[in-house]
Amino acid sequence: MRKMCLRGTKVAAMMAVILLLAGSFGILWAASDTVTVFAAASTTNAVTEIGAVFSEKNVERFLPSFASSSTLAKQIENGAPADIFISANKKWMDYLEEKGMIEKGARFDLLSNRIVLIVPADSAVKDIPIGPGFDLPTLLGEGLLSMGDP
Repeated sequence: MRKMCLRGTKVAAMMAVILLLAGSFGILWAASDTVTVFAAASTTNAVTEIGAVFSEKNVERFLPSFASSSTLAKQIENGAPADIFISANKKWMDYLEEKGMIEKGARFDLLSNRIVLIVPADSAVKDIPIGPGFDLPTLLGEGLLSMGDP
Protein backbone atom coordinates (compact mmCIF):
# COMPACT_ATOMS: atom_id res chain seq x y z
CA MET A 1 0.00 0.00 0.00
CA ARG A 2 1.14 3.53 -0.76
CA LYS A 3 0.15 6.41 1.51
CA MET A 4 -1.06 9.43 -0.40
CA CYS A 5 -1.26 12.08 2.31
CA LEU A 6 -0.26 11.37 5.91
CA ARG A 7 1.10 13.29 8.87
CA GLY A 8 2.76 10.77 11.16
CA THR A 9 1.21 10.22 14.57
CA LYS A 10 4.63 9.25 15.91
CA VAL A 11 5.94 12.72 15.09
CA ALA A 12 2.96 14.27 16.87
CA ALA A 13 3.45 11.97 19.86
CA MET A 14 7.14 12.85 20.10
CA MET A 15 6.31 16.56 19.87
CA ALA A 16 3.86 16.12 22.73
CA VAL A 17 6.53 14.35 24.81
CA ILE A 18 9.00 17.16 24.17
CA LEU A 19 6.45 19.82 25.08
CA LEU A 20 5.40 18.02 28.23
CA LEU A 21 8.95 17.37 29.38
CA ALA A 22 9.86 20.97 28.73
CA GLY A 23 7.17 22.09 31.13
CA SER A 24 5.10 23.89 28.50
CA PHE A 25 1.95 23.32 30.50
CA GLY A 26 3.22 25.23 33.52
CA ILE A 27 2.69 22.35 35.94
CA LEU A 28 4.50 22.67 39.23
CA TRP A 29 5.67 19.12 39.89
CA ALA A 30 6.51 19.88 43.50
CA ALA A 31 2.89 20.86 44.20
CA SER A 32 1.54 17.40 43.49
CA ASP A 33 2.77 13.90 42.85
CA THR A 34 -0.06 13.27 40.37
CA VAL A 35 -0.54 14.71 36.89
CA THR A 36 -4.15 14.32 35.76
CA VAL A 37 -4.60 14.44 31.99
CA PHE A 38 -8.04 14.64 30.37
CA ALA A 39 -7.51 13.69 26.74
CA ALA A 40 -9.66 13.01 23.71
CA ALA A 41 -10.06 9.29 23.07
CA SER A 42 -8.30 9.69 19.73
CA THR A 43 -5.07 10.49 21.61
CA THR A 44 -5.12 7.36 23.79
CA ASN A 45 -2.04 5.71 22.29
CA ALA A 46 0.13 8.84 22.27
CA VAL A 47 -0.92 10.00 25.75
CA THR A 48 -0.40 6.51 27.18
CA GLU A 49 3.14 6.49 25.74
CA ILE A 50 3.75 9.94 27.21
CA GLY A 51 2.59 8.61 30.59
CA ALA A 52 5.17 5.84 30.35
CA VAL A 53 7.89 8.43 29.71
CA PHE A 54 6.76 10.41 32.75
CA SER A 55 6.85 7.27 34.87
CA GLU A 56 10.42 6.65 33.73
CA LYS A 57 11.28 10.23 34.77
CA ASN A 58 10.11 9.57 38.34
CA VAL A 59 6.82 11.43 38.21
CA GLU A 60 4.94 9.58 40.92
CA ARG A 61 1.60 9.23 39.14
CA PHE A 62 0.35 9.96 35.65
CA LEU A 63 -3.42 9.67 35.63
CA PRO A 64 -5.04 9.82 32.18
CA SER A 65 -8.78 9.97 31.53
CA PHE A 66 -9.96 9.34 27.96
CA ALA A 67 -13.36 10.22 26.52
CA SER A 68 -14.93 12.51 23.94
CA SER A 69 -13.86 16.14 24.12
CA SER A 70 -17.43 17.17 24.97
CA THR A 71 -17.66 14.71 27.86
CA LEU A 72 -14.33 15.80 29.30
CA ALA A 73 -15.15 19.51 28.93
CA LYS A 74 -18.45 19.04 30.77
CA GLN A 75 -16.65 17.09 33.54
CA ILE A 76 -14.12 19.91 33.91
CA GLU A 77 -16.93 22.48 33.96
CA ASN A 78 -18.56 20.51 36.78
CA GLY A 79 -15.43 20.42 38.90
CA ALA A 80 -13.43 17.41 37.75
CA PRO A 81 -9.75 18.08 38.46
CA ALA A 82 -7.57 18.14 35.35
CA ASP A 83 -4.02 19.45 35.10
CA ILE A 84 -4.01 19.10 31.31
CA PHE A 85 -6.91 18.99 28.84
CA ILE A 86 -6.20 17.75 25.31
CA SER A 87 -9.28 18.34 23.20
CA ALA A 88 -9.86 16.99 19.71
CA ASN A 89 -12.43 19.70 19.08
CA LYS A 90 -11.66 23.43 19.14
CA LYS A 91 -15.29 24.17 20.04
CA TRP A 92 -14.96 22.47 23.44
CA MET A 93 -11.69 24.23 24.22
CA ASP A 94 -13.40 27.52 23.31
CA TYR A 95 -16.30 26.53 25.58
CA LEU A 96 -14.02 26.09 28.61
CA GLU A 97 -12.09 29.24 27.80
CA GLU A 98 -15.33 31.27 27.65
CA LYS A 99 -16.22 29.87 31.10
CA GLY A 100 -12.84 31.03 32.44
CA MET A 101 -11.72 27.47 33.11
CA ILE A 102 -8.43 27.60 31.20
CA GLU A 103 -5.43 29.39 32.65
CA LYS A 104 -4.74 32.50 30.55
CA GLY A 105 -1.85 31.98 28.17
CA ALA A 106 -1.73 28.21 28.70
CA ARG A 107 -3.76 27.24 25.64
CA PHE A 108 -2.07 26.32 22.37
CA ASP A 109 -2.59 24.03 19.38
CA LEU A 110 -0.67 20.81 19.92
CA LEU A 111 -1.85 18.41 17.24
CA SER A 112 -3.82 18.35 14.02
CA ASN A 113 -4.94 15.71 11.61
CA ARG A 114 -5.59 15.34 7.93
CA ILE A 115 -7.63 13.03 5.78
CA VAL A 116 -5.64 10.11 4.41
CA LEU A 117 -6.31 8.16 1.23
CA ILE A 118 -4.45 4.93 0.64
CA VAL A 119 -4.42 3.08 -2.66
CA PRO A 120 -2.96 -0.30 -3.65
CA ALA A 121 0.74 -0.19 -4.53
CA ASP A 122 -0.01 -1.10 -8.17
CA SER A 123 -2.57 1.71 -8.60
CA ALA A 124 -2.21 4.20 -11.47
CA VAL A 125 -3.11 6.98 -9.03
CA LYS A 126 0.05 8.87 -8.12
CA ASP A 127 -1.08 12.00 -6.31
CA ILE A 128 -4.43 13.08 -4.91
CA PRO A 129 -4.81 16.77 -4.13
CA ILE A 130 -7.56 16.82 -1.49
CA GLY A 131 -9.30 20.14 -1.09
CA PRO A 132 -12.41 22.12 -1.95
CA GLY A 133 -14.17 20.59 -4.94
CA PHE A 134 -12.38 17.25 -4.57
CA ASP A 135 -14.34 14.71 -6.68
CA LEU A 136 -14.06 11.45 -4.73
CA PRO A 137 -16.85 9.58 -6.64
CA THR A 138 -15.07 10.12 -9.96
CA LEU A 139 -11.75 9.03 -8.47
CA LEU A 140 -13.34 5.86 -7.09
CA GLY A 141 -15.20 4.98 -10.27
CA GLU A 142 -16.36 1.41 -9.69
CA GLY A 143 -13.82 0.94 -6.88
CA LEU A 144 -14.46 0.51 -3.18
CA LEU A 145 -14.09 2.97 -0.34
CA SER A 146 -13.27 1.80 3.17
CA MET A 147 -13.38 4.18 6.11
CA GLY A 148 -12.24 4.18 9.69
CA ASP A 149 -14.72 5.21 12.36
CA PRO A 150 -15.62 8.78 11.41
